[in-house]
Amino acid sequence: MMLFAMKVPNYHALAQILGSQGCRRFLSHSKPLFIPSQRRIKSLNPTKLTSSDYLSLAGVKYPHIYTLESSFRLRGYTRKTIFPEHAHGFLYYFIPPDEQEKTLQIRFRVTDSDSPESFESGSDLLLPDRSPWFFSLNEMKGGNDYSLIREMLIRDGVLKEAQLQALHPKHKRTIRTLIPSKLSSSDYMTLSGCIRPTIYFQGSTSIFAYTRRESSIPFPDAAHGFLYFHAPAEDPKAAWQIRFRVTDSDSPESFQSGSDLRYPNGTTWFITPSWLSESSKNVCALRKVLIHDGYFDSLVTKEVRRSSGPMSVPKLHALGQAFRVDLHKTHLDLQFLGPTQIARIRGMRTPFGRWWVGSLGRQFSVQPYAGEVLCCFEAYKTPSNTQPDTLVLRLLKFLSPITVAQPEVAHMVPMPQEGGLAMKYTAKAGDLLISSHDFVESRPWMFPAPTVVHPVIQALIRGNTGK
Repeated sequence: MMLFAMKVPNYHALAQILGSQGCRRFLSHSKPLFIPSQRRIKSLNPTKLTSSDYLSLAGVKYPHIYTLESSFRLRGYTRKTIFPEHAHGFLYYFIPPDEQEKTLQIRFRVTDSDSPESFESGSDLLLPDRSPWFFSLNEMKGGNDYSLIREMLIRDGVLKEAQLQALHPKHKRTIRTLIPSKLSSSDYMTLSGCIRPTIYFQGSTSIFAYTRRESSIPFPDAAHGFLYFHAPAEDPKAAWQIRFRVTDSDSPESFQSGSDLRYPNGTTWFITPSWLSESSKNVCALRKVLIHDGYFDSLVTKEVRRSSGPMSVPKLHALGQAFRVDLHKTHLDLQFLGPTQIARIRGMRTPFGRWWVGSLGRQFSVQPYAGEVLCCFEAYKTPSNTQPDTLVLRLLKFLSPITVAQPEVAHMVPMPQEGGLAMKYTAKAGDLLISSHDFVESRPWMFPAPTVVHPVIQALIRGNTGK
């Protein structure tokens, strides 16, 4: 038998050829043939850190972190972006001050040197939304990565073996029902800090996320409570949802005094029933529990399947139902849900822009304002009618500060007012809407006439939903 010696690459020579960022990218996408000193750590305990625990993650999407025994792949900064250029410092364990040990997190402290003394004066690495970057032991389901971190925490004296095992009891998110009146303390679960939690029902699993658009965002710290099926009899079946009720204990009696989990913008987190009709292993447990609860046959109707679409598309079944609008977007997509029909609105111009056609027939638009608003539709009576005959848009709440992004054209669109209606200016005939003198007065923006005649929308206006 012949033995061959593999020449170990020189990290510093490689850095001279590829540059430091190129070298880091090369290492992050290749199998670990050697242990670069830049990512070889011995401790996660802030009181035991040494200069050898100093890491540089800048410019890498999924860094390999090396320990004394082996290596593991670190979760990314976000799903689509690399770690920022200032990501130099120390990985460390962190337990939120008002939480139990089961929410133990691994964070990254940005420092200005590799000295352990710089830890105290440093600051945690933040995500674009200014929340701390971290991952929790709750989101790790075993395997090599979890084993390495577990051994480091035991060696650091952070937690004992029994405590670490308690963080990951087998099938700890096992549910029996989604019917609120039948919930028990065994249906209580913690989603806090999890990115893609798994739930169990009769041997099947389901995996879901806090957001679909950015799947690396963890559930918030307050996410302790019960999954349940929100199915008001007066709502169309396509509007039924799986929600999460945040409670202050595992007692089913706390359900009534709890509140639904929400996004930072105030809208409710939910799983749409149309998602459960997908042929994906990620929905097996939820589909089975709804069959067990006697709901699933109601969710496989043609109307429910037709209501599928991006989670960002508001699905409205009543006037006054709140949804989010980005003022800088030029168009809106909506779905109005009726008992047997769905009105799909695609590419509707928002009230917060202005459009005109140039001399060569080219269409132009301006969106002078930026920010997010929580809105709802209301029935409205035009001067020529005695009964409500159209819809207007009420600006319920500003979710972020409203700024003037294009001051040179802000005179073309009325400034949004919190609590007021979305308004638009009327213009002199034939003008190209360039000067503020072109506008006569403001009036409420109204739903486009060709669309408002849809039977589902007319039923909402008349208050006759046929439910």
